[in-house]
Amino acid sequence: MPIPPHITNDVEGRTRRAVLGTLTVVTLASLTLGLSACGGQEFTVAGGGGAPGSVAGVGGATSSTSATGTSATGTGGASVTTASSSSAASVASASSSASSGSGGCNAGQTMCGADCVNLDNDAAHCGSCVAACVPGQSCVAGACECPPGQSECSGACVDLQSDSANCNVCGFSCPPSSSCANAVCVCAQNTSLCNGGCIYLSADGQNCGSCGNPCPVGQTCNGGVCSGGCSGSKTLCGNSCVDLQTSWSNCGSCGHGCTIEQTCVAGTCTCPIGKTDCGDYCANLMSGFFNCGMCGHGCNFGQSCQNGTCKP
Repeated sequence: MPIPPHITNDVEGRTRRAVLGTLTVVTLASLTLGLSACGGQEFTVAGGGGAPGSVAGVGGATSSTSATGTSATGTGGASVTTASSSSAASVASASSSASSGSGGCNAGQTMCGADCVNLDNDAAHCGSCVAACVPGQSCVAGACECPPGQSECSGACVDLQSDSANCNVCGFSCPPSSSCANAVCVCAQNTSLCNGGCIYLSADGQNCGSCGNPCPVGQTCNGGVCSGGCSGSKTLCGNSCVDLQTSWSNCGSCGHGCTIEQTCVAGTCTCPIGKTDCGDYCANLMSGFFNCGMCGHGCNFGQSCQNGTCKP
């Protein structure tokens, strides 16, 4: 029995519309997503648009687009998700920044020149890239500190209780032949403080018997009294009768003076107990930053001398 023309036309029309719809969806999927919706898969592709939308594909595939991406569901039940390249870059950048310090250094470090340093404990960059601690100091929580019991004076850590060049306060030097003890300048035995120096009043021709009492020309000071000559074991040095065995300014021979803190013992310049003669001054080799353990052996930045050894 022949099929009525109106039924044939209706079937053909539906078929054409289905085919055209299929071609339209496949073309949109190929051009916009670059992926086929015919594989029976679900996929998500991040997009740049802001308005959501959907389109039907072959086999019931569905595609949708939003501000966060585009998704398509096929007939297989499997799914694939692709993140937006711009979003992934932002996440990676944030992650990298969170785990890094300044200028590409590790967390807690700062780029100073070409080096990554910790400004909290680096003695050469303490608190900032341009702040260096003085010799003997260490960097603690971004601040330079001298070892316990010491103070900074003119770029060095010193003990104000015993340093003859910085006695009690920075810059106050004890006079020759004296030493700093408990932050007080003390003259050597049998000497007195006169005109900024420790003087043997018993033999000093310019301070004979008392400060500022010079002997007349041709006389010498002997036992604190001006006279015409020296007596006993005294030796005439200039216009003064001195004991070369004990004289700080004429130790062993006329004109041979001892250094600060030294005394003349049996004609030899001698440092106080606990200190060593290191050329022109007496040094404590157990705690001296510039003479640690031995004369001339200095410690490095950030170290201090402890029991004769340089330690951080």
